[in-house]
Amino acid sequence: FSVNRYLLLRNSFVGFNHKRKPLDNKLVRQAMSFAIDRELFAQIRSKGDQANSTWIPPSLSSYVDREQIANNFERNYKTEFRTDGFYPELARKLLAQAGFADGKGFPELELAVPSREDSKLQAEALQAIWKRELSINIKITTMEWKVFLARLRQDPPDLFRSNWGADYPD
Repeated sequence: FSVNRYLLLRNSFVGFNHKRKPLDNKLVRQAMSFAIDRELFAQIRSKGDQANSTWIPPSLSSYVDREQIANNFERNYKTEFRTDGFYPELARKLLAQAGFADGKGFPELELAVPSREDSKLQAEALQAIWKRELSINIKITTMEWKVFLARLRQDPPDLFRSNWGADYPD
């Protein structure tokens, strides 16, 4: 008896409502993204997930030119590229450049997630990470799937957790 494991062509992600302040500032969005420890997320789900710092899932790695990504990153941010995408020092620097040094003056944001256990765990991890790394506060709102989808269409929250999956590996 043998078990074969196959990676799914999907990513979990945090969506930003870039029409709302302070998320309309690219530096804020970058800071929040660079503060996320993606390895921690892979461990939270504990289903063999791989951490990823690009939109393309690792199982489609032949479609991503990682060397080009690394070179562009290092040129733009003057920081050594890491495949896990975790740059807490850079995140704090960018948040300060956006006018929120040490999280001062940063408003509490709402993070909406479906009321599934894995979504709640990930939301709590994000809440803790952003508090620890950027000194910003996040309020988590959980809701049933249909309510969550309606909310995204009608009155998008500041932040939301979702997934993307490829139908085909090309």
